[in-house]
Formats: sequence, structure tokens, C-alpha cells
Amino acid sequence: MRRWSGARVFTEVKKLTDILDACCESPIERLFADAFIEVGFKMGHTFTVNGGDAFALVIPDSALDAGRLMLRLQPEVGNYRPDFVVEYRPPRCSPLSVVVECDGHEWHDRTKEQAGRERTRQNWLTAEGYRILRFTGSQIYQDAHGCAVGVAKALRAFWADESKKATA
Repeated sequence: MRRWSGARVFTEVKKLTDILDACCESPIERLFADAFIEVGFKMGHTFTVNGGDAFALVIPDSALDAGRLMLRLQPEVGNYRPDFVVEYRPPRCSPLSVVVECDGHEWHDRTKEQAGRERTRQNWLTAEGYRILRFTGSQIYQDAHGCAVGVAKALRAFWADESKKATA
């Protein structure tokens, strides 16, 4: 793994902070994003900033077959804009995408109309091949790190399932 000088680290962290400040629309989204990045660093992953709305984790972990993991913030997916899309791009395989929704009480399932829109959106994303993980604001406030670890574990499980299907 390449080591950066203090000035280079500061520049890269500043870019990442600017992206998060611009793209995270709520405190719970920012808490989750910060936790996801922390989990990545603790697992030994390195970050590259990809400008715009995305940054990538380069995965040296053989358990994920040296692929690339990208956290996209507020990306456009069809007519929708999920909070996050985590994409895993393994070598020699199709990408695997997981939508992560941070459901604050204010915007999700408060009314019948909101609940209906959420179900329509979730059904469309599922039909397009996305797996969806949802966390309430309370879950994120109480244990953002645990939510981020949960996404990493779920992604590994989804990838293992896809790998089994590909070799069957």
C-alpha cells in the first residue's frame, strides 16, 4: 500500500470532506458516510477521490477478489436518487450494486403517500437488479459504525451468492 506525505493526505481528505459536505443531504447520511469511510480505513482499504459525486475504495482484500468498491452519494438511478449506491466491481465479473437508504422519520413512511412512493421506488430498484439495505435514523444515530459494518458484511454475502451462481 502506498503511503502519502502529510500534505497529500490533507489534500485528499479535504477533497473527500468537500464531496461529503456537498452531497450528504442530512445529518444521518453524513454519519453513515463517515462511518463507512472509517470502516474502510480500519479494514486497510485505500481511497481515491473520483470527483463529482463519487469516491472509490480500492480493495486489496482477497476475500473480495481484488475488486473495486465505490460509494456513490446521491446518484441518479433512473428517475430516483438513492442516498448511496455501493458498487462492487470484481475483476472478470459483472458489477454488484447495493442501494443504502438512510430513512429519517421526516421523509420516509410518515404518510400513506410517502410509504407508497417508497414502495414503488424500492420495487423499481429491485427490478433493476439493485439490492436494498435500509437503516432508520435511530439506528444510524445509535450505531453508525455497526450500520456501515452491516453493509460491508451484506455486500460480501451478496458477492458470495453471485460467485456461487456464476460457477454453478
